[in-house]
Amino acid sequence: MPSSRSLSRRALLWVASGAALALGTRPTGARAQTGTAVYADPSLKAALQTLLPHLQETAGASLILQFGDVSGALSHDSRLLHDVVIVVGAGNMARLVEIGQVEPPTDLVISGLALVAALDRPGPDAVTRGMDLTEWVDRRHRLAVIDPERNALGETSLQALRAIGWDEGVSRRVTLAPTPGTVLDWVAHGEAALGVALANTARRDGRVRFVGPFPPETHPPVRVQVAVRAGTPVDAPARAVVHALYGEAARTAFLTDGLSPQVAR
Repeated sequence: MPSSRSLSRRALLWVASGAALALGTRPTGARAQTGTAVYADPSLKAALQTLLPHLQETAGASLILQFGDVSGALSHDSRLLHDVVIVVGAGNMARLVEIGQVEPPTDLVISGLALVAALDRPGPDAVTRGMDLTEWVDRRHRLAVIDPERNALGETSLQALRAIGWDEGVSRRVTLAPTPGTVLDWVAHGEAALGVALANTARRDGRVRFVGPFPPETHPPVRVQVAVRAGTPVDAPARAVVHALYGEAARTAFLTDGLSPQVAR
């Protein structure tokens, strides 16, 4: 398991860096295929796969769905090769806007954060203010949190933890994960006792125990945003796809998956 590092120092580095993201190489070959390519966060997989036939019919074109963390959204030369991108965390999408790879995004849904526990270890029964997290984590069985230097959701997770009773004793028992999915993997495999993950995916993951959601007032809204690639023609199927994502069918699919649909601006 990756070693824990000083969160106070890393949090300062995160602020000083202007919320910079470490962006890697996206899956290859999307543009070599025919159709409209949509790159989305894995937490949207269940909803989008359900919607695929509807989206294709609405857009009048075949869709290529690819799922991955924001760290894989760009090619090695920092270009977005997909037609539509759906990113969890406004801070993560902001990086793509800053480098001119997408048009201004819109909020698609609001997600949430939840605490999960390993199945074979004792843990809390709910998320409450003032809870003593050190009761369930130690230097060997740590608390997994998304790395704020690699993903903007990390800082949001830390804010949520501070709101319910974060203290220095907890910070010494934390391990930093590169992605939200890694948090679930580490808890599932016993490499962490507790973890802060996206609520909708945590509820569906039978490998971990869903402790409970963090109250909305403990952290800023987790905004899931959608954008088309910069320079997309006005009549491109990609724009029809985005429009369909705000329709009634999409609204139903998102609500079913525990997400709060937003009104297009």
